[in-house]
Amino acid sequence: MGENTPQAESLITQALSRQPASELRMAYARMLLDLQRYSDATSQLEILTKNNPDLMEAWLVLATLQLEDNRLPAAESSLKRFMELVSASTDAQLRQKGLTQAYLLYAQIEEKKNNFAAADAWLGRIDGADELFSAQTRRASLLARQGKIEQARALLRNLPGTSVDDQRMKLLAEVQLLREQRLNKEA
Repeated sequence: MGENTPQAESLITQALSRQPASELRMAYARMLLDLQRYSDATSQLEILTKNNPDLMEAWLVLATLQLEDNRLPAAESSLKRFMELVSASTDAQLRQKGLTQAYLLYAQIEEKKNNFAAADAWLGRIDGADELFSAQTRRASLLARQGKIEQARALLRNLPGTSVDDQRMKLLAEVQLLREQRLNKEA
C-alpha cells in the first residue's frame, strides 16, 4: 500500500471498523511498520492488545515501538505481558526464542535508563547458543559505554568459535565496537 494505492488503506480501515479481525489488524500494523508509520502502527497494536490480550506477537512489537519512542514504563508493561504469555507456551523452542527477545529488550530499556548493571543482568539470562553472540556483543557495548574498552574487546575476542566465519564475526564486532566509541585508528 504505497503512494499508488491510497484507496487500499481506506478499504482496510473500513473492514477493521466492521469486523475487527485480529489477523487483519496485525497485518495492517505490519504494513504500517513497513511504511515507517510507527505512530499509526502503535495505535493499531494498542487496539489489538486491548481486544486480544493473549496475542503474543502484538505485545512484543508494541513493546519494541514503545521502547523506540522512549515510553519506557509502557514498554516494560507490554514486555511483562509478553513474557507472561511466552512463559506459558508449551512450545519449548518458541518459549526460549521469545524469552531471549524479551531479555534483549529489557536490557535495552535498562541501558536507556543508564542502569548498566541491570542491563547486564538481563543479558546474562540469555543462554541459547544461537543468541549468545548477540547477547555478548550487547554486553561488550555496555562495557564500552562505561569506559571499559579493554574489557569489552576481551569479551568479544573470547567468544566461542574457531572457524574462519566465527573469527570474522568476532573481528567485525570488535571493529564496530571501536567505531561506536570513535576509536577509528584502532578499528
